[in-house]
Amino acid sequence: MANTRPNIIVPAATIVDLYATAVITVGVQIVVKMIGEGNAKLYSGATLTGEPDDSTGFYPIYERESKSNDAGDLGAFIWSHHGCTINVEVA
Repeated sequence: MANTRPNIIVPAATIVDLYATAVITVGVQIVVKMIGEGNAKLYSGATLTGEPDDSTGFYPIYERESKSNDAGDLGAFIWSHHGCTINVEVA
């Protein structure tokens, strides 16, 4: 297990750049863990300009779930309608 990073509070209806916020080099595989209640949409790509939807694609993440992306991804973002708290670690 890697050193624990500070949890990230995702404000409601706000795009959060996971690599920048967690201070992890873009392209490194990461694991996102939902802390407590909440749900959100995870998006992998170079940029995100609004809520991920069917046209952009996304992975849903729900309370107490973990999801990982692929090594080499050009970016990783999260968006939550009501806000949530997550933890991000290097896979």
